[in-house]
Amino acid sequence: MLTPSTIAQSLQEAADRLEAAAGRRHAPALQRRRVAQAWRIAATLARWDAAVRAADPGADVLWQSAQRQTQVLAAKLEEFPQIPVPAGLTHFCRTVNASHLTRLPEFVGIFRGRAERMRW
Repeated sequence: MLTPSTIAQSLQEAADRLEAAAGRRHAPALQRRRVAQAWRIAATLARWDAAVRAADPGADVLWQSAQRQTQVLAAKLEEFPQIPVPAGLTHFCRTVNASHLTRLPEFVGIFRGRAERMRW
């Protein structure tokens, strides 16, 4: 059974591999780095979920971190408007920033599934 902690680790590892494969200078590289950042945010959200389940009083710090990372990602998405942005990525950013906690497990699950399908 997958736990929030193993989900977070899986997402983080997938994000690291994706970003390492992305390169630096062209549109596909920027797109991959943006997706990798979204996976890192999802990993933070999974860590937050684990902290909430454990009644950790520091859970709010993880939530605030995820929101701030999302704000930074959203700003980066607008930085180069000529580079296409997947609708799911902007929807993810809006949802995290809007604090729709009831849909959080759905979003973490979506990103976990994508991370598990990545093969490098």
